[in-house]
Amino acid sequence: MEGEADLSSPTPSWVVIEPGIFCKDLASYRGNGVVFYFGSGEKDASAVEVSAEAHASNDELVRVSLDLRAPPAMSRLSVHLAKPRRMYSFDSVVAAQRNTVLLSLEIDFKGIADSVSYAIDYFICRASPSGPSLSLLPRFYPTQREYDAAPDDSWMKSRHLRMRDAASIGLLLTGPQGFVVAQLNNYPPNVDHDADAPLAAEIFRFRSDSGEWEAKIATARGGKAKMGAISFWLSHQVLPFTSYLCWMDYHRGIILCDVNHENPDLQYISLPVDPVPRSCAEDWWTACPRASRTVCVTNYDNKMKFVSVVRSDGVLCGASKPGTSFSIAIWTLWQGYDEMEWVKESVIESDEIWAMEGYNNQPLPHIAPQFPLLSMENPHIIHFVLRERDCFDDKTMIWFVTVDIVGKKVLSYKDIKAINSGEPAEETYSVFFNTPFFPIEFPKYLKKPSSSNIIEAYAKSCLQPKRLV
Repeated sequence: MEGEADLSSPTPSWVVIEPGIFCKDLASYRGNGVVFYFGSGEKDASAVEVSAEAHASNDELVRVSLDLRAPPAMSRLSVHLAKPRRMYSFDSVVAAQRNTVLLSLEIDFKGIADSVSYAIDYFICRASPSGPSLSLLPRFYPTQREYDAAPDDSWMKSRHLRMRDAASIGLLLTGPQGFVVAQLNNYPPNVDHDADAPLAAEIFRFRSDSGEWEAKIATARGGKAKMGAISFWLSHQVLPFTSYLCWMDYHRGIILCDVNHENPDLQYISLPVDPVPRSCAEDWWTACPRASRTVCVTNYDNKMKFVSVVRSDGVLCGASKPGTSFSIAIWTLWQGYDEMEWVKESVIESDEIWAMEGYNNQPLPHIAPQFPLLSMENPHIIHFVLRERDCFDDKTMIWFVTVDIVGKKVLSYKDIKAINSGEPAEETYSVFFNTPFFPIEFPKYLKKPSSSNIIEAYAKSCLQPKRLV
């Protein structure tokens, strides 16, 4: 039985973006706009390339492009420079929501305050029917003159390491054009907390409506959440959910904050897993919980889901030995005004996955999956990665797999080497460095061409598992 693709909607409705930014030469930049590919051989049939440009704080022209591909393939952002340079740790995709991507680039800025050390610019890349756009956020780092002129109680002088940790920075859209960029910091900084004291944190934020950076102290709603809940807190990911930004520590729980409120408050909920002991939080087997645990928000029911891969070897990250059994548990967050609760939705065992149509007759290894991610459009579809080794070399194979957990079949898979001979190792960056992906509906907001402009239509797709190339 065959089905023909809908030519009026050739692009995927959502994609998964790599956190790493890749550097390309200026000649590869196509100029502002959108380029669609329809099976021409140059790109995947459903690929889209988006380009935009803006000036950085040092007046340097920044040109970026987004290569968008349907999951489970990875989409990526590139910067096109006249003089290619090595990309630094501060050069990354930081957050994403709906039609908007937040990215950061380290720049060479003259006159920066001595206490700051690094100049990091933040940009908003946005999709719309009129085309993509790139805009620069105002500087949060002061010049030496601005620093000296600021009062002693200014946020410029209270903390010098703001906006450096991408894992603690989030983006929340507040309207057609409005947004908030926010970072959660410990408060007070660098001191031991009274475990029974009400939860408090500094929210450093930029609200587009005000056009200014500010630091706000947020406290627990009703004083319920306590500081003891976030002892040794480590942000692994920030996710927008309704009117909140949610900071995830996959060792223990989630802090929710209504960051666009004039006086934001905090809520806390533990994850439905045994917390990792503080003494073990940085051990190799628990250091990267993002590989086995993730929080997703689905458009289908606008619910927050928690997905946990529980391995028989007790490890949270790293490649497993062949035959290592596991289970995948999916939980849904029930939320009231000031009460929240996790409800277990489903559990699927490794034997069930290995016996699925399309798994048992394909060259997919019997190993534990990593980086689980629910589809934004269908909560019954889950994507994950199979990584046979932890080594980042040309002998290591990985598979990007898509599974229908209700229909119990493999929908697609893509197998690639970690390093392809003669090609840059871009596609597997986040998989090997345990950094989070960013699901986003960017393609949905672009103006799509009509079917009459399509030169090469989609090939018909059969219902058998499809190997993506």
